[in-house]
Amino acid sequence: MGFLAFFVVLKTLKYSQFFYNVRLAQRSILAALPGISSMALVVLVCSFVFMAFGYLVFGQHEWNYNNMIHSVQTVFSYCVSAFRDTTFSSNRLLGCLFLTAFVLVMICVLINLFLAIILSAYGDMKQPVYEEPSDEAQVVTFVLQRLRKIFYFLICKTPKTREPAHFDIPLYGQSERRHQRHLGLKKRKTDGEKMVDLVI
Repeated sequence: MGFLAFFVVLKTLKYSQFFYNVRLAQRSILAALPGISSMALVVLVCSFVFMAFGYLVFGQHEWNYNNMIHSVQTVFSYCVSAFRDTTFSSNRLLGCLFLTAFVLVMICVLINLFLAIILSAYGDMKQPVYEEPSDEAQVVTFVLQRLRKIFYFLICKTPKTREPAHFDIPLYGQSERRHQRHLGLKKRKTDGEKMVDLVI
């Protein structure tokens, strides 16, 4: 079922490539793949360290760490934030330090590094994906134009000469320079309104 769900998601992503955000997400993940691979290796090494530490230190007293299989299951459950049976009755202080180190290293540091890598690639790919032509987006634009003409024909009205740009941003995105210019105009407008309020 997991493999079937995975392939369904892949097919859905393939069919939804006419959306700018989907194309941007795919290109961002591909661009960040070397960094993601390096981070995955670091995560595997850190996970193995915590599994081995739990097995060697708590293996004689805690059922969750009495063999490597249980240690792997326990550390994996910690990774998905399912903290169960964390009493560590044999040594509560060492268990508390173990859980604190796990949360700080695996959840706080490594997950944020993952996010930083992906967000950095996302910011770098905005302009190239915007400038890259998309056959899927052009096909959807053509279909929407035909549907619009059919709709105007059915209601016996002449279509407007200027095509509406409602679907341009979802399909083709917005230039990074244009977006920054829009934010600058908005900020200047807000500053101007503040100055008018001060004068009044």
